[in-house]
This record gives sequence, structure tokens and C-alpha cells, in this order.
Amino acid sequence: MSVTALRGEGVSSLFDGADPASLSDEVLEGRVLGYAAQITAMTAEFLGHVAELDQRDSWRGPGIHSLGHWLSWRAGLSQRTAQEQIHVARALRELPAVRQMFGEGRLTYSKVRALTRVATPLREKELVNVALSCTASQLERVVRAMRQIDSSAGGDGEQQPVESRGSCRWNFDGTLSVSMRLAPLDGARFLAGVVRAEYERTRTVGDPDLPVSGSVPRNASDDRLETVGAADSELNPANRPDLWRNVPSNLAPAVVAMADAVHEGIGMPELAPGAEILVHAGEGVKPHLDDGPALAEGELAEAACGASVREALSKKVSGRPGKRALLGLGRKQRTPSKAMIRALFLRDRCCQTPGCGRTAFACASRRVLVQRWRDRARQPDSVVRDVSPGVAQR
Repeated sequence: MSVTALRGEGVSSLFDGADPASLSDEVLEGRVLGYAAQITAMTAEFLGHVAELDQRDSWRGPGIHSLGHWLSWRAGLSQRTAQEQIHVARALRELPAVRQMFGEGRLTYSKVRALTRVATPLREKELVNVALSCTASQLERVVRAMRQIDSSAGGDGEQQPVESRGSCRWNFDGTLSVSMRLAPLDGARFLAGVVRAEYERTRTVGDPDLPVSGSVPRNASDDRLETVGAADSELNPANRPDLWRNVPSNLAPAVVAMADAVHEGIGMPELAPGAEILVHAGEGVKPHLDDGPALAEGELAEAACGASVREALSKKVSGRPGKRALLGLGRKQRTPSKAMIRALFLRDRCCQTPGCGRTAFACASRRVLVQRWRDRARQPDSVVRDVSPGVAQR
């Protein structure tokens, strides 16, 4: 429903400084609606000025990359909020009816934001009438349906291409949330990679490198599977279609395995912010990711697998709690070479934890190797492919 703006004495009474606890229910309700209308009207004024600032390009200056950057720096908005409001401000230039109702406080920002996604000068008035008679959530559903209809109607009935998008954010508990919306072909590529990574992650020493069976599909009949399994499984294990796992219900371990494979397989420059895993640890410093959450002891040990270590000399900065000044960096500590790891694999073939038998990166088998290497045990006979219990569950 619409918010009715207060005028005259009604507006002035909103700012008399009265204690909310002393107001009657009727007056309290009226003031809440009045404040909502005032906030909406002021937001409309704000976006009108943002649109003018955008048109003049007067926000430009040294080190300023965009209007969103300027709003984030000067107005204290997040980048995402700033970009959203810039989009709405630009769209309102061509929508005078929406702009008028917005300025009067009758259409909230939530409704205006939804209208700017589908409103055009030709159907603006009809959409305004709909927005005035429904809630913001109902209007969102109407707009969503209109966008789907517009998408299916465009291009002679052909669906418009979908752009793959993804985002991530750190949660308060230190976990990372990832959300993706993929185009059909990109989604198929992603799931194919997940299936392959899941097979590699769970492959044991008895499984072949390539579980390919072009002649027998995954959903073949039981009789056919039994025939192939009985005749060829021992002579040619690559003909066993049951070795291909379905898409796992929990994608996280396979996706992490995919990331590990890319991280290890693609060389990066010495300094690559964002493309490397940087962990801060040491005396007086709680282990944590660079510009990220803290790490538990087991996570720190897992991160140390195959990582290079560099000692840093720092001191506390007086008057600034938690701030340390970097004085110098030491040399990197050596880690096992690829030849050493290859020799270890040729000897053990798989993880030596009883009952494991895995062969690939899923086991993080180099953890004990790295630790003993750093303890100056640099011969293959002195190390064992092993895995910590926490990593083995992954």
C-alpha cells in the first residue's frame, strides 16, 4: 500500500521532540507513517541530486574511479548500495510519474526500485496505479513476472541469453558463502567439473585414472551392467561405468578440490593479491587469513601443507592497539620439491592411513611430509604419506 505524506502542521508536529512513550497509539502510528513518508521524500530528493551529479560528472577527481566509488567514500554507502541507487536515479529521469509519487512520499524506495526494472514511458502510469494498490513484495512478484514475459517475447520468441553471475561474502562466523547463477552451458561445464573432481577426490589406489565407458551409459539396465562388470571389470577397469559418481549432494568438497587443482596447476607471479592464500601467524598473533577470519589449529595445519613460510619482524605501534609495524622479512623456508613428492608417491602409491587408500589431492597427504621436511628430515625413507583426521573427512 502507499504511504500518505503529511503536510502543514502534520509535518511540523513530527519534529517537536516528544517522547514516543508519552504518545497515544493513534498518534504513535501516525508518526511512524509520517516519518516513513518523510524518509521516502528525502530519498527522492537525494536520488534527484545524485542523478544531476552523475550528469555533470562533477564527482571526478584524483583516485576516484566512478560515481559509486565517490558515494562510497564521501557518503558512507557500500559499493553495492551506491550502484543500486545510481541505477534507480538514472532510470527516474525518464519516469516523471514515478518520480512525482516518489517525491511526495507515496511510493517507497523499495517500490520505486522494482518499477525502474520494467517501467517505460508508455506503461509508467499503469504500473504506478498497480504500485499504489499493492505491497512491495507483491509488486516484486509482478515485476518478476513481467521481466520473464519480456524476456520470452524478445528475439522472435527466443529466450535472451543469460549472463552467468556469482558472488561471495565472508560471514560473521568466519565461513564463506558463495552464490552463483549460471547460464545453461556454463552450468553443464560446472557440473561436469564437479563430477570429475569428486571422482578424483574419492579415487582409491584400485581405481583407474579415467573411468570412461562410452558404450555403456550411467542409467543402463542392471543386466547390462552385470554383464559388463563380470566380463571386463578385472581385465579393463576403465570399462566400469559405475566408477563415474553422480553429482554429489554436497558440492563443497568437490568444488574445493577443483580450486586446489587450479591453485596447484596454474603458476602465479610472486605477488598476486587475491590469487594466493596468505595466512598470518606467529607469536602474539592469532592465526588468520589476510584481511579475513581467524583460523582454528587444524585449519592452520592444513594451510601449512605445501606452503612456503617467511619470518617477519614487527613491533607494536604505540597508541594504536592491534597495529604492528613491519620491520623486515626473512628468507622463505624450503618446502619439498615435486621430485620428492613424486618419489614418495612411487613408493607408497596412496595414503597410508588405514582404510583410506586415496591417491589424489583430497587427502592433503603432504602435511606430515612438509612438517618433517622442515624438521630437516629430507630423505624419502624418513617421511610417510599421511593425512590428519580432519582433512580425511573432507
